[in-house]
Amino acid sequence: MSKHPGSVWIDQNFDTLPKNQWIAVDENGLVEHDSDFKTLIKKLESRGIDLSNVSLTFVPEGVYQ
Repeated sequence: MSKHPGSVWIDQNFDTLPKNQWIAVDENGLVEHDSDFKTLIKKLESRGIDLSNVSLTFVPEGVYQ
């Protein structure tokens, strides 16, 4: 099974991502972020972004990096 292009981008750019945020990323980079998951989804939907085209993950701060 191959990785989503957004997941590859996250792996390559993790240190530059906003901390303590839910992020949405595609193959080109960060699409949107928010500290609240539901708000992030609403932002994406309001922009007409197909959720199947982005990788969603939470970026913690601290020891879990």
